[in-house]
Amino acid sequence: MNRSPIPPAQVCPLCGNDDGVVVNAIANPNSWTYVCNTTGLRHTDPYQWQVIFEDTPALERSGITQELGLYDDLPHCLTLGEPWVEYGIVEYRFKGAFPRVYLDELIPRYSHRSITSKPYTLSAFVASALAQLRSEGTVVHKTGPATGYWAYNGEISYWALPPPPALENTMTWVQFSEVHNLDPENWKI
Repeated sequence: MNRSPIPPAQVCPLCGNDDGVVVNAIANPNSWTYVCNTTGLRHTDPYQWQVIFEDTPALERSGITQELGLYDDLPHCLTLGEPWVEYGIVEYRFKGAFPRVYLDELIPRYSHRSITSKPYTLSAFVASALAQLRSEGTVVHKTGPATGYWAYNGEISYWALPPPPALENTMTWVQFSEVHNLDPENWKI
């Protein structure tokens, strides 16, 4: 088997979260060990599981994510050589660059936490698309502290184009907001 050096994205089987899921270790050439660090109602301690692949998983680009162009558009919300950027920066850039998709397609379909609280929102949808791109090796990912409006998450995803920046080289939502004269505590649709 020729396994990709990028581990396939996984959703925690207990809590359904993908933002807090990281690869903990490589157990053997046919498997990945994952850890979900998001604790809450479904699990109070980090949860670990192993996934064994017989073959490299097929990359599937289909459904509404493909139809709306997110797989092609999201990498343009990152700049080669920039630091790791907190998830909110990616969503903000996507909203600005693709307002028709963001406002006319995704908001009516998934809503947003800034509008109403529900389990699966536009942000979860966009994060899932980023996770697919990570599986393909198009973007790289790490987790870090959630800041400003996104602080309710505790930890959140940070994104970059490969090759990965140094781990300490990050731009938070609060830092980005200050540079762009935005209120870091509020999200405007």
